[in-house]
Amino acid sequence: MDKKMVNAIRGYLRTATGVEVAVSDVRGRLRLTPMVASLYDFALCCAESVRFALLIERDDAIVKPTPAAIEGHIGLVSKQLDGLPVVYAAKRIVSYNRLRLLARRVPFIVPGRQLYLPFLNMVLTEVGEKKPKVYSGLGVAAQMILLGYLNRSHDGIAIADAAALTGYTRISVMKAYDELEYFGLAMRDHSSHRLVFGGDRRKLFESAKPLLRNPKRRTLFLDAIPNGLAVVKAGVDALSDISMLAPGSSREFAVLSSEALKRKDLVEVPRESASVQLELWHYRPAFVYGDRIDPLSLVLSLSDDGDDRVQGELEEVLEKFKW
Repeated sequence: MDKKMVNAIRGYLRTATGVEVAVSDVRGRLRLTPMVASLYDFALCCAESVRFALLIERDDAIVKPTPAAIEGHIGLVSKQLDGLPVVYAAKRIVSYNRLRLLARRVPFIVPGRQLYLPFLNMVLTEVGEKKPKVYSGLGVAAQMILLGYLNRSHDGIAIADAAALTGYTRISVMKAYDELEYFGLAMRDHSSHRLVFGGDRRKLFESAKPLLRNPKRRTLFLDAIPNGLAVVKAGVDALSDISMLAPGSSREFAVLSSEALKRKDLVEVPRESASVQLELWHYRPAFVYGDRIDPLSLVLSLSDDGDDRVQGELEEVLEKFKW
């Protein structure tokens, strides 16, 4: 057990409550999987008439548990200790994870900074601490990283690789990592400095869907694609290449919005007389494969199509996708 961390917790609780806390090792009473056992040190605390257990995050843990995982581990340990309250303790918890722990009513202690012990009706926060960052959805870079992972077979993605995939700076990629961690879609592996996704890929996509945007910003109706504008097949045209659906009456293409808006030769025409539809996207439509739209981005781009045949084929695409 990390004695320095235990003493820091005891000192913080003494300062916060005015009560001396006795701490003893409780690992021998627990029956845990090797993975869970490797994440924490375990201790029993006695403060006058109050008893509770500690899950103390280990510095040498290969993977940092998510708030959802911590909640599950606390429940597991509490059950083995006859329902005793269990508190997660760490030297530091990033602000968005603290917010998620609070939302789940997971007791935690960050010595010298914050404690949340709902079973004692105690909350203490460092004066002047910044308000935790709250995200309402995934940004473009985070969406690209997630879709890149789902389309490619790899266990994790490093910051440099994510920057190359998305075309965003390292700072933007790190913000995207924050967003993916905030929503519990991935976590940082601090030993390899990679972002790691886990679990069933189809379930991951479905759980992320409410946070994902339609990649189309708008659609232009044209007579023809201007020379030199690098586009890829999109919409129902692209869907017809990977399904039983016949292509539409007009050709459909997609391009990064900023690339199209640089052009001075894009001349829009009435929709009914257009022979080409050009979708302007939030991100590079072919960022995964280079020459075509990846199936998941295509599904998202057609999510608001009202044709039942299109929606039926999109379901088939998802069923046949190599998750």
